[in-house]
Amino acid sequence: MPNAKIPTVPTKSLDKSFDEHIRDDFNERILFSAPFGAGKSTFLKNYFDQQDDIIVLKLFPVNYSIAQNQDVFELIKYDLLYELLSKYPKEIQLEQEQYSCLLMSQMFLLHRMKIDLPLKLILKAAGTVTGTPIPEQETIDGITNLIGEFSEFKGKMNTSEWTQLNKYIQSFKNKTGHVHESDDITELIVDMLERVKIAKNGDDDQRKITTVLLIDDLDRLDPEHVFRLFNVFSAHYDEVTESNKFGFDKIIFVCDINNVQQMFAHRYGISVEFNGYIDKFYSSEVFNFDISQYLKDSLKALLMARHQLKKFFPDGLNQTYEDRFRLDKHDGFYSFLSYVITGLIDSQQIRIRNFQRFQYFALPNRQFKHRHREWHVLYYPLLVLVNTLERFFSRQAELENALKFLYENYSADYRLVTILERNRSDYDDQAHTLISYCLPFLLDPIQIFEAGFTREMEYTVEFKNEHRNSLYILYTVKESFESNYTWVNFLRCSLSGELTDGKNENPAVYKPNPFWFLYKAYKNIKANRYI
Repeated sequence: MPNAKIPTVPTKSLDKSFDEHIRDDFNERILFSAPFGAGKSTFLKNYFDQQDDIIVLKLFPVNYSIAQNQDVFELIKYDLLYELLSKYPKEIQLEQEQYSCLLMSQMFLLHRMKIDLPLKLILKAAGTVTGTPIPEQETIDGITNLIGEFSEFKGKMNTSEWTQLNKYIQSFKNKTGHVHESDDITELIVDMLERVKIAKNGDDDQRKITTVLLIDDLDRLDPEHVFRLFNVFSAHYDEVTESNKFGFDKIIFVCDINNVQQMFAHRYGISVEFNGYIDKFYSSEVFNFDISQYLKDSLKALLMARHQLKKFFPDGLNQTYEDRFRLDKHDGFYSFLSYVITGLIDSQQIRIRNFQRFQYFALPNRQFKHRHREWHVLYYPLLVLVNTLERFFSRQAELENALKFLYENYSADYRLVTILERNRSDYDDQAHTLISYCLPFLLDPIQIFEAGFTREMEYTVEFKNEHRNSLYILYTVKESFESNYTWVNFLRCSLSGELTDGKNENPAVYKPNPFWFLYKAYKNIKANRYI
């Protein structure tokens, strides 16, 4: 059975923000920026699918990367024609043009009739009215000579500077692949766009239809092609008329501006002003697309769409573990899982593409071994967490790098609580839980997996934090007699291991880094092949 499609859970604030940006009349050029894999294309597709007053034609610059500049202009016209004909065939209605009777009459009189026939008819009618015959031939000859003189005068006037300038301009307009070209195909594209707008408007003259040219994934190309194509597309904007080529109301460039800036610095040097180059591609400001809030708001729905808890338990799952790990509860494992995933989203390590890769949430049905003993992974929530996180990434190394980035960007605080005023709102329950779940895979395995501990005893062990400074972990070891496994109860971290009457009475550290513990635990789990 195929997996259900991951649902799109709309975030009104995100839609509204972009809607206000694109509908600003001043924003004729828009630079839509977000990191690779952030869901730019998905968001834009969903947004435009809901807008019946916006006509969107999309280009993919990767198709132009190997073409010469003059060929790019022609390829763009080809793609625009294809987009128009595939999306709006009914609105365009390609057929042989029908000419009005008036227009055909004008053409007939101008190109098919001789001047003497209508003049004879007019003179004959005039003689009938006056009662005096008018000499037809003499009058016709005079008028004909006058027309000839006019034609000669007109011919001289047509060789004026204006005609020469007009001929010069037309030569550029008809030159294929030129920045100023405006040949028959270009004019046809403009006309077809106008037809679609008229068809969309219907009988509502007050309705405003907006045409948009969407240029996607500019930064996917090699740096040498990126700026060449940027320059090609910049030529589609006329600074004099302040209009976009082909008559589009708006042009949207989709890329990651930070990535483009790095390419720019690599190609031209860090001393060259980037803002002066890039600001001609947007009218007011860069629209920075932030998908993180969308993912966090939609997290539960996105996970539940892949909820297959008992996928690997065909014979059923113990109710204790089903209740412990099910995600439709607001507390328990979901809170713990969402705490870590939210951290990865905020640090841009999990994006919409990672959710597309995530196929299911299912509990692993396997054992892990230490020496000669085995335990089920469900005894240890951290193993379930790690197993779940790995499904968001293509390789274990990617997850390890993501956790490394997470701990490096966490704002830890190793001052002592006695120095600071602390209240309940400062306390991070999930950080405490995460450290507790990590400790079985950071402490001496003999103590944890071979019952080398004393019940109810408070232990202190030295541990290096992310700055390689000494930190002391205070904990106790508990035992589940029903399932015959041990677990760790984390108490606190301190900066001293000094004991008083066998106990560590030193004050706690204010905010240790839970993701450093997670990173180190994950490396040990991989090294020992616990998953």
